[in-house]
Amino acid sequence: MRVALIQMAIVPGRRSANLVSALGWIDKACDMDPAPDLVVLPECCDIGWLAPGATELAEPVGGPFAESLAAKAREMGVHVLAGLTERAGEALYSAGVLFDVDGDVLLRQRKINVQASDGVYAPGNRLRARQTAWGRVGVEVSTDLLERCITDALAAMGARIILSPCAWACRPGDESNGLQAVQGHLAERTVAAPVHLVSVNGVGEIDEGAWQGMALFGGSMAYGPGGEALLVGPTNEEALLTVDIETSS
Repeated sequence: MRVALIQMAIVPGRRSANLVSALGWIDKACDMDPAPDLVVLPECCDIGWLAPGATELAEPVGGPFAESLAAKAREMGVHVLAGLTERAGEALYSAGVLFDVDGDVLLRQRKINVQASDGVYAPGNRLRARQTAWGRVGVEVSTDLLERCITDALAAMGARIILSPCAWACRPGDESNGLQAVQGHLAERTVAAPVHLVSVNGVGEIDEGAWQGMALFGGSMAYGPGGEALLVGPTNEEALLTVDIETSS
């Protein structure tokens, strides 16, 4: 399978602008030859992680932002995995939502390890893996990758491809350390479990809110079983990256 990693700029609180950007990147990815089977967008690509006004801006899965992505998946005949800020009643979740080629929700995973969220997001409480044409697929949202037990549990459920929409951030100038830390986690996880891991991060300075003064640093990457680095993207710039993953299906 071919996976496109969309390392896009995310503007905190600017839902409409982020949607236009996300749809444009999906179009660019699907114009490639060969076209991808799956497009992956970063965590909270709708309004940004810990965005000011998240309580007012968040939408349920099925809201306009998610429905626009579903329609694009259907139009282009591609699977789309997006990190979204999900409203469910009074609670907010950082969720990874996988749309199939018909625009239907194939898998939704709420982040479990919501450390440093200042109480904005509720933690998810279950893991799921779904069968696809490429085998079983699981989702870990960002800092879920810090907990080895989550990757191991998904692997035990039969997942061999794990997709991770992320919002890795650092102080300007510390990108090298941030990138090395993420690489270390993915290498360790794929040595311990026979899985492919795809981590997609955004880029962009954060000029307000709890993360003011920090920036998403990019460095999207893919690792294969045995800790093999298949792809490591650039830092501090938007990028459309692709990786081919060998599957058993």
